[in-house]
Amino acid sequence: MVRLCSLILALAVCVANGGQRLGAKEAKLIGPWHVSSTDSTHTLTFERDHTWTSSMWGGGERFIDGSGTWRLENNEIVREIKWSAYERLRKLYPNAQKPPRFVRETIEYLGATTLALKDGVTYTRGK
Repeated sequence: MVRLCSLILALAVCVANGGQRLGAKEAKLIGPWHVSSTDSTHTLTFERDHTWTSSMWGGGERFIDGSGTWRLENNEIVREIKWSAYERLRKLYPNAQKPPRFVRETIEYLGATTLALKDGVTYTRGK
């Protein structure tokens, strides 16, 4: 009976996680991360189902949204930009270089409240 209860509990946890089993580093990434500059704020949110969303705010209004899927490859976060977000970026910046469909970001440090990337951007854990 105890074994049956343990099996049911394990299945319930698996279903609650969307069937996804996260590694320790992946689990640390889950949730919103924020970075601010003098004129804008960027929020990047990683979800348990390996999707992400991103919003940038400046001058009191949101000016860029993005979303897609993510995965970890060694010490890199690999984000794929969904086509709809990709097209919005192209409309906002028609003369800019074509934005990438994949973004690779090397993790320098990942702690409970800090995500530092090799390119010099450091995010803090959001609420």
